[in-house]
Amino acid sequence: MNIQISKVHTSFKLLFIVFFFLSIQSCNTALYYDHYSYKESISVKIEALALIKKSTAEFNKYEAKAEKIQIEMMKLYEYEKYRKNNDETVKMWKLMLDPDGGLYAGYIEKWKEKGKMSKVFATEAKKNIEQAFDIIIGFENKKIKGK
Repeated sequence: MNIQISKVHTSFKLLFIVFFFLSIQSCNTALYYDHYSYKESISVKIEALALIKKSTAEFNKYEAKAEKIQIEMMKLYEYEKYRKNNDETVKMWKLMLDPDGGLYAGYIEKWKEKGKMSKVFATEAKKNIEQAFDIIIGFENKKIKGK
């Protein structure tokens, strides 16, 4: 009888230890680096900035390319949304995708509306959009590597 009680007691201890470590893991607030996110953010940055350089031409010539880039950004936004503790990156992607904002989607909407953009406006907008991409990429690069 004592042996059975001892086995049950040991089982409860083991079960408690397992649950304890699982609960600690679920409370983990560390931000882990994701190479896919980093690589794809750089890729879409390069494509978006190259397109903005061309925005002094008629929009309809580049409409398909603008839509393709926007879809790539939306994919990244959806991917980032489901990563733990990733609020800052998600907020930045929301800003990039806001058609009423001053970043990528807003710029594309203005280009579509006006037909083509002035070189000065395109150059200044490109700087702002590039800076926003650098913030997103910087967030990822500062995360803990090696998980």
